[in-house]
Amino acid sequence: MRIWLNHWFSTAYRLIENAKRDFIEIFPDKRVEFIGTNAKEDCVYRLMCNEFYVEPEGLNEEQYIGWCLGFCTTHKIDVFVPRRNMVWVSKHLKEFEDRGIKVLVIRDYELMNMLNDKYLTYSNVKNLPIPEHFCVNTLEEFEKAYADLKTPSNRVCIKYARGEGATSFRVIDDRMSGIESLELGSGAKISYKDVCEMLGSVDRFDDLLVLPYLIGPEVSIDCLQTSNCLIAVPRMKEGRVTKITFEPDLLMLAEKFARDFKIEGPYNLQIRWHNGIPYLLEVNTRMSGGSHIADKVGVNFLALAIEQLVNGKISKLPDIKQVDMKVTQIETPIVL
Repeated sequence: MRIWLNHWFSTAYRLIENAKRDFIEIFPDKRVEFIGTNAKEDCVYRLMCNEFYVEPEGLNEEQYIGWCLGFCTTHKIDVFVPRRNMVWVSKHLKEFEDRGIKVLVIRDYELMNMLNDKYLTYSNVKNLPIPEHFCVNTLEEFEKAYADLKTPSNRVCIKYARGEGATSFRVIDDRMSGIESLELGSGAKISYKDVCEMLGSVDRFDDLLVLPYLIGPEVSIDCLQTSNCLIAVPRMKEGRVTKITFEPDLLMLAEKFARDFKIEGPYNLQIRWHNGIPYLLEVNTRMSGGSHIADKVGVNFLALAIEQLVNGKISKLPDIKQVDMKVTQIETPIVL
């Protein structure tokens, strides 16, 4: 069985390593090989792959899907685990399945497309707390939204409705406008004046969310819905330390989301506490970059998800160690 991961995070090194270990028991009669691709040749998870290839860049939807289908045929791929251009892959899922390729992606393209837009997600969530927010496309709309949300004790943040990770995320902080910003460290902070200049440089811009900045701890909940239950592992991020915690409020939130949105395959919920309430920030329709940490409590998300995809079920549910623990990671030099 040949499994392809396209342009994943560097932590795919651990995902593949852990999956190889568990596949010995899950697929005792199969030879499992991992094929990796990335736009960067010096990609660390290439060391965990049986084969590795460099991906082309700058392709549009039709070109990329054509390249993927050709890659699957040429390299005899049985299972495709996409990260790059997942929404495109979901849209063209039937083309892969017609070639006998199983794809670890949400089958419902409309659901996939909606969840990859934060504003559409907020608009469709009914039973979970979501932050107050505005979606703006012009400077004037931004200025009004900012005025509505800003209070003496409450900062405001912005981010694009579509986009992966925290690339466009900024906290608006006017301390960043003077020389004192050199001492504070800008990080993801930007002054109101600079935001206005940036947004005012174009007539219209892509959907931009304007929200209050929630000050509580951030939580990432890795999830996989099985035929029997929801597997959910919440991780609270505290700088370099991650606290795995099975707090009832977080598990209840994950259960409510799973009931409302029937997602096939692994996914990730981004949560932030604020005034004692866990708010849903966004949904990642894939395994998160930190999902390998769940292995410390007995959950191997990649191995379980592929077993369910290939066999239609999970033969043995993990015995999850539901105890709180703190985990950190140490950088280890690896020769490429």
